[in-house]
Amino acid sequence: MGVLVLWTRSLIPSHVQIYKISIPAFNKFAFTHPAFPHGRLGKVRICGYDSRMKAATSRRTRGLPAQAGFTLIELLVVIAIIGLLAAIILASLDTARTKSRDARRLADIREIQNALEQYAATCGSFPQPLSSGAGLGAGDNNGCPSGITLGTFLTPVPTDPKSGLSYAYTAFGSGSNCTTYHLGARLEISGGAGANDANAAASNATKCTNGTWVGNADIAANKGDFNGADPVYDVVP
Repeated sequence: MGVLVLWTRSLIPSHVQIYKISIPAFNKFAFTHPAFPHGRLGKVRICGYDSRMKAATSRRTRGLPAQAGFTLIELLVVIAIIGLLAAIILASLDTARTKSRDARRLADIREIQNALEQYAATCGSFPQPLSSGAGLGAGDNNGCPSGITLGTFLTPVPTDPKSGLSYAYTAFGSGSNCTTYHLGARLEISGGAGANDANAAASNATKCTNGTWVGNADIAANKGDFNGADPVYDVVP
């Protein structure tokens, strides 16, 4: 036997009736009852039922607003929308990071090119790497006076922001006299450099000492040099 709490919309606003009623009777209970006063049947509302034999009270009788829940379909729709938005945001974030790395590569190449020009203005020649195919390093020199090296104008020498490898560098000339160079970085987005680079083809021209580019995981070697076509951003003097 459980406890059923009822109230009526009769002439007495707060008229409350409490009945003990079994579960089968609860299921068949009518929404009108002849036992209510004032000569007519009152409208009866079921406020609550406690199957554990405790007095049941509704949120309404305690002056609290009714609670509204979500259906399973509504929850699934919300979860699907959140998942879709998360996927869009992650894709946008990945694209933004890629563009940021490419922008860093372009800035690095310009910075290295500026240091190369300063080096050549001081030493009368472009630097030759300390070892063949090693790319550019702060210790690169070709007998400049007073121990001047590339690091005198740029320290540290930038490397690729993703792989950490050296940017491609080929030094052309004879012996320690490097008269020109080919410098480049591989971009992640093809055409990201626009038409502002040299797009120089790999050259068979004579390289100065240690000036040969042997390639790495970012830019492959070709004829001791490298191909400057997209997605490679390359510059020459």
